[in-house]
Amino acid sequence: MPKGDRELLKADIEDGSTAVANLLLEALAAANISGVQKGLVLFLIRRTYGWVKDSETNERFKEDRITLNEWTAAVDSERSYVSRQLRDLIDNKKIIKERPDPSDRRYKLYTINTMIDEWDNSCLNKQRLIKNTTQQLFKNTTVSLSKYTTVDPPQSLDNTEPNGRPKEILNKDINKSTSTKVDEQAQQKLPKLSKPKNKPKNKEPKYSEDDKAVANYLKNKLKERGVTALPRNWHLKEYAIAQRLLKKSSVSEIRECINWLFTDDFWHDKVDSLLTVERQLPKFQLRKGAIKNGRADPTRGNNQGANKQDDLDELVIR
Repeated sequence: MPKGDRELLKADIEDGSTAVANLLLEALAAANISGVQKGLVLFLIRRTYGWVKDSETNERFKEDRITLNEWTAAVDSERSYVSRQLRDLIDNKKIIKERPDPSDRRYKLYTINTMIDEWDNSCLNKQRLIKNTTQQLFKNTTVSLSKYTTVDPPQSLDNTEPNGRPKEILNKDINKSTSTKVDEQAQQKLPKLSKPKNKPKNKEPKYSEDDKAVANYLKNKLKERGVTALPRNWHLKEYAIAQRLLKKSSVSEIRECINWLFTDDFWHDKVDSLLTVERQLPKFQLRKGAIKNGRADPTRGNNQGANKQDDLDELVIR
């Protein structure tokens, strides 16, 4: 019978439980994916294995129809960012997406890929997972109190003092106290050596001001677009990408590329990370060089519809 602990946000099996294979949980724990992606996988597990399909056989649901709004609400993140993370999980074969009716693009079924061997190798060290499983890393180590309880053996009267204390222990205590006094006297005669002081090391900052300037510029552009909430570790990831970008280009050119993406009909609502900027930077540089040499019209490509990125693909084909 349900206890009603859910209203108090206290988890209890009697208020509902989900049957999940242990290997799936072990693989998910070892998977090198973001927190949002793990949240999406857990949400899908809850929406499928959390419901009983047949009460007699205790068969669970394996797939469910989930909208993008439901994915977004479940992990409490931005819609475009959740769409990108969900697409990455599908590409890495952790989640399988099916479309039973090809004519209806909105009807999509999602299911967990229980074939762990099909998961992408870049996100999971499968050999280490097998090793941890065979070495019983996930075995419960809780034991009863009786295994830790020991009983002292009985002592004979010949080995005890009048007060009941063993003679051997008394002799060990006398020898220990004598040796301690000798050590203290020897240490008093030795000259005291001053310990060298460790000079504090000046740690250089990991990211430069240019790295932070590029990331903050994208953040301000996202705020102008209406994005108010970002993932917890968004800044650190963007600093790392900005550091990599600055090895290929300058700060001014990266800002120009960001401005171009936010004004483009196709990319203006799809930019949520410098990773997109990094992937589109070569196209922007090619487009910029073509315009500079008079081989392309800078105004072309902005009114070609949502299904075309820009005239750059046309330039590459030529």
